Amino acid sequence: MLLYQDARDRWTIPEGHIEPGETAQVTARREIGEETGLKKN
Repeated sequence: MLLYQDARDRWTIPEGHIEPGETAQVTARREIGEETGLKKN
């Protein structure tokens, strides 16, 4: 499980919606990158 501190100083999990054509795994990776700034090398 990944928690990050949001702009309101709250601890939360990355979340979002599946875009058309995406798998759940691709969505999870994209949302983690968007919300935390973490990127896979």
